[in-house]
Amino acid sequence: MPPSGWLPVYHPTTCALPANGRVAVVGESRYQSVLRTAAHGIPADASAAGILPATAVLVPEPDNQHDANAVRVDLAVDGQQRTVGYLSRPTARRYQPGLLALLAAGVLGSCPADIVGGGLGSKYGVVLRLGPPESLPRNVSGDPLTIPIPIQRSSSPREPARRQTPARPAQPAGGTPVRPSRRKQLWIGAAVVGALMLIAAISTPRDSTPTAAPTVTTAPVSAGEAVVPLSPAPATQLPADSVQPPAATQKPVTPKPAPAPRADPAPAPTCNSNYSGCVPIARDVDCAGGSGDGPAYVRGPVRVIGSDVYKLDADNDGVACE
Repeated sequence: MPPSGWLPVYHPTTCALPANGRVAVVGESRYQSVLRTAAHGIPADASAAGILPATAVLVPEPDNQHDANAVRVDLAVDGQQRTVGYLSRPTARRYQPGLLALLAAGVLGSCPADIVGGGLGSKYGVVLRLGPPESLPRNVSGDPLTIPIPIQRSSSPREPARRQTPARPAQPAGGTPVRPSRRKQLWIGAAVVGALMLIAAISTPRDSTPTAAPTVTTAPVSAGEAVVPLSPAPATQLPADSVQPPAATQKPVTPKPAPAPRADPAPAPTCNSNYSGCVPIARDVDCAGGSGDGPAYVRGPVRVIGSDVYKLDADNDGVACE
């Protein structure tokens, strides 16, 4: 049975998230023993870079009883996932929709992480190497380590289209030439017949004997019957307006594509990135319950991960508002 606090890797397929930013993790003070195990007991301050690299897995928790927008941060160590903290409430609210979309596709988001601190009198902390929420991959099919790659157009000019030469009729085997078409044969035959008929008409002498009119035999008509004269049937002519001209062919109208929707601008950050907790961005911030005059206050403890711009860490131990 694994030790207490360890979770199995219940979702082996992860998706590598963009790592072009830095996001602080909060609540690490509750998981110091876990971080000490992940760091193998080595203080990050003692390393050459001042950090210990790790791999983080972001797990959205929409059923969290304290915050429906919560995003849990686990570290992958020796094939296990172990919780080391959470994203702050404002940050989790921005990242959870994209992480839930990945989870619906069957994957969890993963990114590099830096373990910091851990020296004498200092606690361990975690900073994620994570891009902004709008850069999270979408439409992931479940393949591991899937990151969208932009398609770059080639800078070389397009090759001009080649003119297609109509195919010549195939020659039969043996080199025998193709016979002329049937239409051409009909034209030649008609010309020969016409020439023969013209010669025969010119050479035949005309006969001066008048031709007797044909005899018409009429059946006897009994008394009382009407005689109907025979006359040729009149030719049927169609009215001029009954002939309809062929309908004009209309070219199909191609609809214009709808304009792409504009992306909403990312909301401005509300927490100062120099501290691991959510320290508000204001003209001046003091520790709640202290003697400072504000105008903004923060309740500690909070970790200083950058520059202590508000002078909250009086003893310079990396933890402010203790």
